[in-house]
Amino acid sequence: MARYFRKQHKHVLEKIANLLADLPADFAEPNFRLSEFTDSTGRTLPAYRLTRDGFTLLTMGFTGKKALAFKLAYIDAFNEMEAVIAEGKHAPERMNVAYAQAAAVAERAARTVFTAVMAGDDADWRGARWLFCLSASGQTQVIAVPHDALLLRLAELPRQMLEPGTSPTNRELVELAAACNQRLAQRMAHDARGLLN
Repeated sequence: MARYFRKQHKHVLEKIANLLADLPADFAEPNFRLSEFTDSTGRTLPAYRLTRDGFTLLTMGFTGKKALAFKLAYIDAFNEMEAVIAEGKHAPERMNVAYAQAAAVAERAARTVFTAVMAGDDADWRGARWLFCLSASGQTQVIAVPHDALLLRLAELPRQMLEPGTSPTNRELVELAAACNQRLAQRMAHDARGLLN
C-alpha cells in the first residue's frame, strides 16, 4: 500500500493508528489485524492486514493522484452497481446464479489454500497470493501467484517498470526488451507487406 500510494510505511502506520483511535472496536478488530513483515534489510517491522472494508476506509483519507484515482474508481463502481439495481438486473434467478458461482469459488479456494498450507512449511503459505478465475461456463480456478509476480494490465507495464519498488534483474530487463523489439519488428514487417500488396 505504501509503495502504491507513494507513502512511507511509517506514515501509513500513523494513518492507521489515527483511524483506529476513532473507530468502534466491532469495525476495527476484524478489518485491521496487527501483523509484521521483514523488510529488505532483514528487520522485522509492524504492519497491518486489512480487509477490503479496512483498505477502502483508510485510502479514502489519502491524498495525491493515485488516491484520487482510487476514489474515482470507487465512485464509478458504486454508480455502476446502483444502475444495475435500478435496471432490475438483480432478479432472483440472477442472484441465485451469482451465489452459486461465489460459493463454488469459495469452496475451491478453501481446498486450494488448505492443500498449500498442509503441504508446506510456514514460509510457503504466509502472505501467499491467489488468483480466482471464474469462466462464463461457471468453472472456477484458483491459482497461486508467486511473490515476485506482477498482476497488471499490459498498458500498466511501462509505468510499473519505472516504479521505485520494482527491481527486475538485468537479465529480466534484457529479455523483456528483446521480446518487445521482436514483436515490434514482426508488426513492422507485417505492415510493410500490407503496403506492398
